[in-house]
Amino acid sequence: MTKLASITKAAPLTNDRIGHKVAVMTANHTIVDILSRWPSRRAVYEDALVADPELDMIAVHRWFQRGSLPPKYDHALLDGADRRGIGLHPLEIARARSAHTDRVGHATPSRQPRPRQGKGGVA
Repeated sequence: MTKLASITKAAPLTNDRIGHKVAVMTANHTIVDILSRWPSRRAVYEDALVADPELDMIAVHRWFQRGSLPPKYDHALLDGADRRGIGLHPLEIARARSAHTDRVGHATPSRQPRPRQGKGGVA
């Protein structure tokens, strides 16, 4: 199976307004979903090296762990995706960043303390 055929099975491809093959953006993808389109983490690392030659491989592993990608690597990964025939559009990265699935530091309403009720109302 060719690489293009495997990508097509994962996400249907279409032409964007510039003529690049991109995954159809019907679903919100996470950063990990996007990075998982590369054949390996080493391939992500090799493409990201263009933006930062001092980048360590451990940083790429951390991107997968945290589900985040520093913006300075966007352009290098978009270029790398284009070279590798991976369907990726800048809007996909933007949407993945704006989909906050983690709620670190924010208690859910059911976990927030309720104000105490005194005789005269709220204490």
